[in-house]
Amino acid sequence: MRRMRLCVYFLLIVCSYQAYATDENLLGWHRYTSENFVLYTDLELKQAAEIVQEVETFRFVILQFMKGTERKKAQPLEMVLFTNRQLWEHTGKDANIGGYFVHPTAGPKAAIAPTDDISKSLSTVFHEYIHHLVTAYVPFRFPEWYNEGVAEFFATLAIEDDYVYIGSIPSFRVAGLERFGLMKVEDIFEVERLWDEPSRVKNRFYPSTWLLTHYITLGARNGFPSHYQSSMNFIEKQRSGMSLEEAFDASFDISMSELTKELRRYARSTSKKGFAIERPKLNLSIDREALSPAQVQARLSLYYGVTNNSEIGIAFMQQAADQQDPLGLSLLAMHYAKQGKLDEASQALSQITLSENLSTEVLYQISSAANVLMLAYAEQENLAKTLSALDMSKETLEKSLNKGPYLPSLIRHMQISIAANDKEAITATIQELEKFYGYHIMANILIADAYSYLGEPTSEAVYLRRALDRISHTSTENGLYTSLENRLSGLNDGG
Repeated sequence: MRRMRLCVYFLLIVCSYQAYATDENLLGWHRYTSENFVLYTDLELKQAAEIVQEVETFRFVILQFMKGTERKKAQPLEMVLFTNRQLWEHTGKDANIGGYFVHPTAGPKAAIAPTDDISKSLSTVFHEYIHHLVTAYVPFRFPEWYNEGVAEFFATLAIEDDYVYIGSIPSFRVAGLERFGLMKVEDIFEVERLWDEPSRVKNRFYPSTWLLTHYITLGARNGFPSHYQSSMNFIEKQRSGMSLEEAFDASFDISMSELTKELRRYARSTSKKGFAIERPKLNLSIDREALSPAQVQARLSLYYGVTNNSEIGIAFMQQAADQQDPLGLSLLAMHYAKQGKLDEASQALSQITLSENLSTEVLYQISSAANVLMLAYAEQENLAKTLSALDMSKETLEKSLNKGPYLPSLIRHMQISIAANDKEAITATIQELEKFYGYHIMANILIADAYSYLGEPTSEAVYLRRALDRISHTSTENGLYTSLENRLSGLNDGG
């Protein structure tokens, strides 16, 4: 009886997904594509276009403040903006958050919850997007206090019709200062890795770094001493190898305790005015493409966690595949291949017409699924199917690379080249990775791996250091940081 109830319950879930996935909530979706941004949403067309313009404006203004440090074109930001609460809830995120940002190898992604105040939700994404821009366009890592402070400071940037206002006061950070208290300047500076700190420090660190960055940037506009150039000198001297205390004393004409007193007075001050600049007039080209429900299902399945066996993610992926959507079919093939369901995976791949104008993303997914099949068939000693899967994997990977420098495809190509001992291909791929993804953590790690294989420890160390400089504060990267640090230490010790 219990087993029957479970089966009935499972069928009800599947049926509810099926009914929900085909209702009107999946109609009216479009994909908006600009030079640096891709937006998926069913928002009203004019509003959606305005959001694309605002994100592009935000990016432009931030890079202007980085004083033209743009060296390479970073991966476009992909964002899904939900208007339907039920669709958003399937992401599994806390109901109280306005949005989130992740940075997988395939490129930065963000999602925004349904809201009446999109600009407020965008600020959540902008904080992390600034980290992405800093990583991509600044050739070194800021110290933790400025890395977080600058993200907090610029995340409040307000974009109006004719102007952009810089230096707005975030009420929740002011509330954080009142609740948790302001940290001493020396304590702020001493935080090296935020992930190592307990929650009580993090609760004080974010509002404190916002206030400190606001002060050194705008304090002089509000009747306080100017410390902007001193702070930039401080950062630069620490980068050159000076200790914290030495760098501070060589940059500031006051002590840390005196700077803390000034910061406390600034916290109490009623004058924290920012400034406005004319909104830049960007010559944007925004392409709009209507999406079918199957295309929406395939895209949302990635945000719902299809790769983590999310039930709703798998249901959306399956329904997209049933409608012959190429992304849905390629995801389904990989899903089956990982489960060892080789016939089902092969059938899904066979339904994709390779002559179609498939995206680099889909081609990479096909290549990956075919590669898993190839390895499985090789274990079974099925030569014919092994060779067939190998041909498909090579063909689609080559097509993906021919379409453009897609990082996951370059990573796969490098791995294949190393396995084949193709030093010419390894060198060529290093050049491609350096040219297009020199800012990316995984690209730098892969280049280090390649130089390790080629027996060039000096170059390997250079790229390990670059990877370390680009790792953020997130706890998910803590283990990676430690691993790379140990590897670099081993090279320095001659190990």
